[in-house]
Amino acid sequence: MAKVKLTFLGTGPTGGVKGQRLESSCLIETPLVNVLIDISRDFKKQSQKLTSLDAVFITHAHIDVIGGIKDFLEWQIKKGGAVPILSLSQTIAKIKSKFKKAQELLDLHPINAWKKIHLGDLVITPFKVKHSIQKDFPTLGFHFSLNGQKWVYASDVASWNKRAEKLMAGADVLIIDGAMWGKKIASHLTIQKVLPKLCAWPVKKIIFTQIGHTAPKQKILQQEIQKICPKSLPAYDGMELKI
Repeated sequence: MAKVKLTFLGTGPTGGVKGQRLESSCLIETPLVNVLIDISRDFKKQSQKLTSLDAVFITHAHIDVIGGIKDFLEWQIKKGGAVPILSLSQTIAKIKSKFKKAQELLDLHPINAWKKIHLGDLVITPFKVKHSIQKDFPTLGFHFSLNGQKWVYASDVASWNKRAEKLMAGADVLIIDGAMWGKKIASHLTIQKVLPKLCAWPVKKIIFTQIGHTAPKQKILQQEIQKICPKSLPAYDGMELKI
């Protein structure tokens, strides 16, 4: 069976966590394609782990997600060709508005939630989640499948509907928002509150990303999370996962 490698290029919140976590981004490598999720403001550092890309998927238009686009353009020019960037039409419009001078160099493609995308050996289903309290920042999670293996990446989440839950709960690996520890915020999940629910799902592994300043150090965080749910763990920058 073909192996997929996920590399967590960053696992932190907006602004990162100094000395510990860059802003959240993930690289997916399959035998046929390389896919990046989100272009953070830390892209210049994160790009050191990139050799080539076939597509970039953007979850939403907040600055920690699209703020590295100028650095991405420099990387793209060095690599010799434009890389398709895919997201909701509202997100594409925000990118065009914020990067007016660069938009002609960007290969932007609007996509629709729930409409499957076939890319190389991957099947990708974008799905909507609630995240931003601002209505004009709709947010996506992504369901990936390859040869029967299924995984979900949903880094910025506050809540979801039943349709999204069916996709998320049916994954082998669930990568999800873990922004808050012991505190609540309207736009993100709190690990202790959401983990018992997630742990009851038939997923094999639960991995938290977008981990914020309220969380303890990695070792302690991992111990505390696994007390709640043994099949869960917090991601860390540079972590590699094979599916």
